[in-house]
Amino acid sequence: MELPGSGRTRTLVEERGRRAGPLPGRDRIVPLERKHIEAAERLWSRLDHFRRSDRALAALQGSLPGYDAESTLLKVLALHPIDTTQTHVGLPLARSIQAVLARTDPERCGPELVDALAAAARYHGKRAQGGLGFASRFAHHFVDGERFPVLDAWSERALQELLGGELAGAPGESRYARFARNFAWVAGRLGLTRRRLLGRWLWLSGQYSAWLANPRTAMHRSVHELFASGPRDLELLCAEGAPLPGPGGPGAPVPEPPPALPRSALPSRPPGSVYAPRRTEGRTRT
Repeated sequence: MELPGSGRTRTLVEERGRRAGPLPGRDRIVPLERKHIEAAERLWSRLDHFRRSDRALAALQGSLPGYDAESTLLKVLALHPIDTTQTHVGLPLARSIQAVLARTDPERCGPELVDALAAAARYHGKRAQGGLGFASRFAHHFVDGERFPVLDAWSERALQELLGGELAGAPGESRYARFARNFAWVAGRLGLTRRRLLGRWLWLSGQYSAWLANPRTAMHRSVHELFASGPRDLELLCAEGAPLPGPGGPGAPVPEPPPALPRSALPSRPPGSVYAPRRTEGRTRT
């Protein structure tokens, strides 16, 4: 990457050092443009493992668009790792998810759907962080991929980096609702007709930022190999510039969230199961 005004190209070592710290990029925020989204899409298309998984999940939803007992069970198991120790969780979890969706209008529901699905996942033994990630993936792949972005540690951190800090939202708004609100705002600002493209940029950008700071950061092998191969499109994942004026800036009105689910859609939970995000060294993990 060329250093401004110097005519010299920054080395990978210098770039890694620049990005190191408790929250890489907090003082040098990516000025997101369509070219960055397009570069991420080209990079993502090289990840055969993830591309095929997405196609398989889309085929499953296309073949079984409803939420009857069998269809919901197949969708729950499809999102689990291929691990026989997880199978016993599948049926009761699928029943709870089916109950949530039976009280929900999939065409009109908002972020509370993900919160309700996450509560069901936690009730059946998933960790709080894993439950929210599972719930957002279920809503993304099997309800509406444009309306429900996937929340994971990489994407959330990249979105925070992009907007210059904590995500704006209304008082008492859930973690996922804040993420979805800010995600929708950025997608709207870019005029994206396919919002999932922003999700791919966030997912790759978050991992690349961590990889620059520490190439031994744990991530999927295919993603690590992609970064190590150094394709030119990687330069667009660490562009420099001023932070975006996010939706919660000084004097800015808080945008209205999507339509919410009725409270009756939330499953009952045992005492002590209320979700509280765990922070580690300045970051919130999923």
